[in-house]
Amino acid sequence: MKTTTPRFLVTLLISACGLLPLQSAQAVAIAETELTFHWNTLTVTGGVEGSDYAWNNSSIYYGAHSESQRNGGADSDMQSNSTNPLDPNQSDSVLTTSGWSPLTHGSAYLTQDDGNGSELARSSAYAYSDNAGESWANGNSHWVRSLEVYTTNALTFSVDFELQQSFSIDALALKDASGFSRPHIYIRDDYNNGIRLAEDLREIWNGLNAAALALDHQENGTLSFTASLSLGNTGMTGYENIGLYTFEGHAHTSASSRSSFASNPVPEPASALLLGSGLVLMGWRRRQRTRRQAG
Repeated sequence: MKTTTPRFLVTLLISACGLLPLQSAQAVAIAETELTFHWNTLTVTGGVEGSDYAWNNSSIYYGAHSESQRNGGADSDMQSNSTNPLDPNQSDSVLTTSGWSPLTHGSAYLTQDDGNGSELARSSAYAYSDNAGESWANGNSHWVRSLEVYTTNALTFSVDFELQQSFSIDALALKDASGFSRPHIYIRDDYNNGIRLAEDLREIWNGLNAAALALDHQENGTLSFTASLSLGNTGMTGYENIGLYTFEGHAHTSASSRSSFASNPVPEPASALLLGSGLVLMGWRRRQRTRRQAG
């Protein structure tokens, strides 16, 4: 009697030899950062507003810049906006490349009112990578204001910021997700080569690799510096007892992610053929033994 090999063993042999596709899995790495300044927290101590210093509310500059890139520049976007005087403004750079979900983007947002009556400067970046991809995104918003000074006494400037960072990779990523945020404030002398006279900044790095799968970081902080400013720095007649300076704050943040493509292990052809042949032979011999016992 003619014998046949069971169908399931044939299928197994073909799969083992690489003739049927095996299931594969994507590796994903995600990095997200957001940095916010609330300008209603800006304070000046060491002097009295109106008699020792004064903000020039007619000279306010807001700027926003964002950019994002994927695959070494093959897909990228960049936008920049600014406004003067104060006016709500937004810059948002978004990659719309097919197959990327969620999108990779950097954004910077500036508004006169954050819902609580405060001027707001915020930047964010979101990077998403899969299929052996690499992406990064940047956002930068800055707030510039002119300052008149009538005293040489030391003045201390401070402002609050808040930061959120979130990172995740799956077990297959075997790469990394990281983020960088840089809140920065300073005062400069535009009449003398834009020299920065005093500043404060933070550089906050976080991220993870295959050693961990998720990380969330939240931080509230304060930037502060003290400066003794000269009078008559403009060299202009009539301004001998007045100092004109520029106060500037930057909310810069970036995110980057890298992932590798991972698939289920595929046996090498020689081993696969040997394994498959052995399974078929075992099945055939068992069937023959069963038939003899039944006869």
